[in-house]
Amino acid sequence: INDAGFVAGWSGLEDNFSERPFLFSPEENRMIDLGTLGGVSGRANALNNAGVVVGLSGIGSVGGFDYHAFIYGAGGQPDGMLDLNALVGGRGDWQLVNALDVNDAGQILAQACNGLGDCRAVRLDLVTAVPEPGSCAMLGTGLALLGWHARRRLRARSYWMAPALLVGTLTAPLAASAAPTDAAQGQPGLFRATFLPAGFSAHAINSRGHVAGSNGAAAVWDGATVRDYAALAPGSSAYAINGHSHLAGVYVDAAHVFSPAGLRNAGRGVLVGVNSASGLNDSGAVSGNAAFGVGERGRGFVVANGITRI
Repeated sequence: INDAGFVAGWSGLEDNFSERPFLFSPEENRMIDLGTLGGVSGRANALNNAGVVVGLSGIGSVGGFDYHAFIYGAGGQPDGMLDLNALVGGRGDWQLVNALDVNDAGQILAQACNGLGDCRAVRLDLVTAVPEPGSCAMLGTGLALLGWHARRRLRARSYWMAPALLVGTLTAPLAASAAPTDAAQGQPGLFRATFLPAGFSAHAINSRGHVAGSNGAAAVWDGATVRDYAALAPGSSAYAINGHSHLAGVYVDAAHVFSPAGLRNAGRGVLVGVNSASGLNDSGAVSGNAAFGVGERGRGFVVANGITRI
């Protein structure tokens, strides 16, 4: 969910088989079917305050990769789903198969796999060549409007103006990206790909471009190095990250927050059984899921200001 109350997710269809990514609009009070890239199913995983949605979609292929990562709304149209593979140059044999998260800077956390079956986490950054003087002013205007719109509750039509202005002002030639072992220049793209270290399982990205995940323990990648909590919490995992680069996840079957100050057990005594954190905001509030009793369904919870709500 973003600050304007728009929600991205997925919904099962009446055939009890297919799934569709959706965007819920609080202005229209309805779920908008985002469609697919040609397949029968897809899922929306995240959206930012500019209304850009990312996820994965079936491509209707009879072989090779069945799912591709998508971006929706970046071209300024509320019905425009694009294959992220078409926007990232110099990928070599790597295909973007899933987009996990997107921040307000337009950085996307994705997963890429190659023909050998190897998969890696990758961060996609918007790139552009140094613009002409006139283009520079346009780019500045687009960025300013992006920030202005992100702070307001927008009506459905105006909601898509900011990403349209931003993407529309990115001029060619665009910087090329490369696969992790390919130093050669590739085709230009709208995004530059930076591959995370091998063995790093990524889950979320924050406003600074830092990524939460695990490499045998809860860990954060800051764009250059990985800092993990193996000494304090071996076997832990992180699924959320806030603007301070604090992490939230699970350790010894209980929700925990991981930060330079140490570990904080967010499950507390109220949550019995297995529980895990999947959300963390800048104020330290934690959200997640808990299982109560044998065979009972999971329940969502929020821990904030020392109070647990189920």
